[in-house]
Amino acid sequence: MLAGSRMDKNDNLLQTHGRSMLFAGVIPETGWHCHSADAWVYGLDEDIQVVLPDRTMKTRSAAIPAGTSHRIVANDTRFCVVYADPLVHAKQTEVCGLTEHTQQGDWLGSLIRIVDSRDPHEEAALFMEERQNALTDLDPRISRVLDSIQNRIDENIPAGELASSAGISESHLRHLISGGVGLPLRRFRLWMRLLHAIEQLSVHRKITPVALDTGFANPSHFSTAFKQHFGLTPRSVL
Repeated sequence: MLAGSRMDKNDNLLQTHGRSMLFAGVIPETGWHCHSADAWVYGLDEDIQVVLPDRTMKTRSAAIPAGTSHRIVANDTRFCVVYADPLVHAKQTEVCGLTEHTQQGDWLGSLIRIVDSRDPHEEAALFMEERQNALTDLDPRISRVLDSIQNRIDENIPAGELASSAGISESHLRHLISGGVGLPLRRFRLWMRLLHAIEQLSVHRKITPVALDTGFANPSHFSTAFKQHFGLTPRSVL
């Protein structure tokens, strides 16, 4: 959809903010997927189904921890998911329904107002900015590594080089990233590339050059990674 315009039934909304993201749109269901950040999912019009390997949960909203294999059935109704910044993730340990007594459970009304507003992109950007926690306790060595990854997103910078930039050993780097970010270095870099590609695609709309510019081997590599993380193809949501 175009910035500055209302969403209609066939529109999708994608809004990135740093290392977090919001998606809203009308979908029948997703495929099985496993994302790299904690997420909160919402049925904007009615209950949705969160399908897990061992059970199915029917709920209006739910928390889904990073690394959880699942799919969402929305039956062509409006659906929203908010992905946390892995650096400030809530450390959710199990899939559970949300109540309006929790911070994330109370977001439902705000998310409905966003998609019904005159400018969903602007409202979504404000929503994400207001909820971005300050990274005051982030290890400065991790900060230097993250800056290197973000500034050279199209490169596979060797772990040894990243470690040297932070003044630590490679093994210590991997321990810091896994502990501080909650993800292995390789998977965190992939998450950053996906968000960067999504941000670029919202402007350029051409998958091939964006995929190559953000470090994917080819468009197929990007599409596969996108579907593994979000359960949808890039063309179905962008």
